[in-house]
Amino acid sequence: MRKLKEKLFYFLTGSIVSASAIFLYLTFFASEQEFSLRPVELVRKNSELLELERNLIKRQSQIAAERQEFLSFRLAAMRGFGFNTPEDISEVDRLRLEQNYIREALLNSALQSRKRIEELEARLENSASELSLIRVNFATNRRQKLPVSHSGAIEFGGERGDLAWGEAIISVPHERDIGELNSPGWLVAKIWGADPTKHIVSQSTRLMSRDEIVALMKSNSSGINSSTLLFVHGYNTSFEDALRRTAQITHDIEFSGNSLVFSWPSAAKKRAYPVDKANAEWSVTHLTSVLTTLLENEVSNDVVVIAHSMGSYVLTQALSRIATLRPDFRERIRTIILAAPDIDAEVFKRDIAPKITTEDQPITVYASSKDNALKASREFNGYPRLGDIAEVGRPILGVDLIDASKVETGFWGHTYFGDNASVIADIYYLIRGKMNPSERFLERVETQQGSWWAFKTK
Repeated sequence: MRKLKEKLFYFLTGSIVSASAIFLYLTFFASEQEFSLRPVELVRKNSELLELERNLIKRQSQIAAERQEFLSFRLAAMRGFGFNTPEDISEVDRLRLEQNYIREALLNSALQSRKRIEELEARLENSASELSLIRVNFATNRRQKLPVSHSGAIEFGGERGDLAWGEAIISVPHERDIGELNSPGWLVAKIWGADPTKHIVSQSTRLMSRDEIVALMKSNSSGINSSTLLFVHGYNTSFEDALRRTAQITHDIEFSGNSLVFSWPSAAKKRAYPVDKANAEWSVTHLTSVLTTLLENEVSNDVVVIAHSMGSYVLTQALSRIATLRPDFRERIRTIILAAPDIDAEVFKRDIAPKITTEDQPITVYASSKDNALKASREFNGYPRLGDIAEVGRPILGVDLIDASKVETGFWGHTYFGDNASVIADIYYLIRGKMNPSERFLERVETQQGSWWAFKTK
C-alpha cells in the first residue's frame, strides 16, 4: 500500500511539473515566436518590392538617357571640329556602337522589368485576394499597455486612462459566413497565432491626434462614403475584440463610410460586471466629447450609431447630455441602434427616450426574451432591462422595438446583433436602404400592451 501511494505521489508530481512546463512554454516562449508570414504582410512586402522595382526601372532609364545624350553631344562635337583621322573615325564608330548597345540593353531591361512587374503584380493580387482590409478609427479612454510589445502593436487594457485616438487595420477573410467573428482557440492562438485567411485579425494599430483623425475622416467623406459608423461595445469586451467586432459589422453590412469605435475600459472578464458598470458610468463624459468632436467638425453628412449591451447605457447618457447642450446635433445623427441594451427599462422610458427620440428619427431597439446575459443583469441590478422583450411591457413612443427572440443565437443569447445573419441583414436594410420596419423582412406583433416588430419565422 505504501509503494502504491509513493507511485501515485510521483505520478501526480510529475504530471504537475510537466503541465507547468507546457504552460510556461506556451505563455513565455511560444507567444514570442513568428511561425508564419501573415498574408497581409505578404501584401505589404510585395507592394514595397513592386515599388522598388518600378523606381529601379525609372532610374535605369534616366541613366541610359543621360549617357545617350552625352554620346550624341560628343559625336556632334567631333563632327563640328572636323576630327577625320583614322583614330577619330574609329572613336566615332565606337561611340555609335555604344549608343546602339545602350538602346538594345535598355529595351531588353525594359522587357525583363515588365515581366518582373507582372509577376509581382500577380503575387500581390494573389496575396490580397483572400482578405479584405478594413480601416477602423478608434477613440478610447483605456490605459495603454506598456512597454509596447515586440511586434510594435499598440495595446490597451481594462484600466482607466486619458482619451486617445488612432486607427487600426483589420483583416477580414473572404471565406467566412456573415456574422462570424472568426477567432482561433486559446491554444492555437498561443502556439501558431491567428490565421488571417481564417480569422478576423488586427494587423496594425497606431496612435494619432484627434485633429489627425478628424482630417482623415473628412478626407474620406464624399459621395457614398459620406456617413460615419460609430460603434460602442458592451461589457466583457477587450480593446482588440472591439476593433474586430467593428470591422466585422462594417464588412458584413457593406458600410463604405468611416468606421469609428469608442472603446471604454471593460475588464473583458465575465465576473467583472460591477467594475464594467462603474467604468461605463465613468465613460459617459468621454463619449460625449467624441460625439461632439464628430458633429462639431462635420466629419460626414450624417452619423450612424450602434451600441451593444452596457455600451447602450454609455451612448444614451451621452446623447441625453448632447440633447440638452446642443439639440441641433440630434438631427445629424441619422440612425441610432441599441442592441440588447443593458439599461433600466423604466428609466429609459421615463428619462431617456423623451430626450433623444424624435418623431422623424425613431430609435431602433433589438430585444430578446432569450437573452440570458440580461436576465443575469436583472438579478444583479434588481430591475428589468430594456433588451429583454419580456420585461419591456409595452411599446415606447419614438422607438422601433424589434423582437429577436426567434433568431438563432448562442447559449447566452446576447450577441445576436453581430452573430446572426438575419439581424445583420435587417441592420443593412435599416442603414444602407434607409427602410422602415414595414419595408423590411419583419412582421407586426399585436399584444394587449400594443404592437411591435419581430423577425419572421420560416
